[in-house]
Amino acid sequence: MAACVPLPDGDPGREAIIAAIQSALRAGGFSGRRAVAAAPHELIDYRNMRMPRLTGAALVAAVHENLASHLDVLPDAYTSQIFDAGDVWEDDEPRREVVAMAVSHDGLFPFLDAIEAAGLVPAAVDTAPGAGLRGMHAADESDDESPTARFLLDVGYSATTMAIVCGTSVRFVRKLALGLVTLDDDTAGALSVSRSQAALVRDTLAGRTNEEWPLVGTEHEAAVLSVRAAAGRLAKQMASEIQKSGQYYAVTFRTGRPVEGTVVGGGSTERWLVDSLKKETGVAFAAIESSPWTMHPSTPAASTAPGVLAAAVGLARYGERVTRRVA
Repeated sequence: MAACVPLPDGDPGREAIIAAIQSALRAGGFSGRRAVAAAPHELIDYRNMRMPRLTGAALVAAVHENLASHLDVLPDAYTSQIFDAGDVWEDDEPRREVVAMAVSHDGLFPFLDAIEAAGLVPAAVDTAPGAGLRGMHAADESDDESPTARFLLDVGYSATTMAIVCGTSVRFVRKLALGLVTLDDDTAGALSVSRSQAALVRDTLAGRTNEEWPLVGTEHEAAVLSVRAAAGRLAKQMASEIQKSGQYYAVTFRTGRPVEGTVVGGGSTERWLVDSLKKETGVAFAAIESSPWTMHPSTPAASTAPGVLAAAVGLARYGERVTRRVA
């Protein structure tokens, strides 16, 4: 059993994280306390890098040192890990394509401290592309020996993590400073209301709340048009990055651009956003919506609802091991 716990929009703060986790532990009847911590979008920097054809620990170490110059920080100020995307060619020379991930200790350790304060023991740190890929792979019962590359968009409130995955491999990742807050700010401007009111309108139209219509004096149809238009503009902004990423993938791996995609995260419940993404990109995007409580993919219940494989369902053996430095 895994918990997918909603947090307040924006930066929820330490106390909100602790309260949400403790509530989930009480409600879910969990017996263990070891956990994989799915790091928030904001904490992780992603970068596709082309490296010499190293393998194993040598490749990981080389990437870590290389990241220091890109991030302009000392190597001991952050933790890094990679997705190995495989061999590619550059100027007729074989190279190794990797997706490098880096998280500063200034951001990572307070995040882990909040999880520990809630009563959990972090065993590993996971990321949205890896967890999302495993969820989709576990739900895929096909035996296709030639898997199709597809986009994976984890749309959060303040940011979106966009990945291109193929089979069990993560081959490209980019973080976009676009999220549902972009949609809410756009809607708020159109309706002359606050951001929080715009978010409530969005939730009401999507049927996620049973509260009364939140905007006295504003017609329902006017709100629908505003939210739909805002979703279209957000999709147009995302589409530019999606198309550039598809081109990078096609050139790097000498293949076609992905033509299918999956939307997860908060954005998966915004049907106008998903529809607009299809229109703006020509990619066949489909949404996988998460539910408050989800079953591990090996259980029979999951076979009837693969969409509930939340990105938070990560297994420690796949995650990034947590190492605390002692001064």
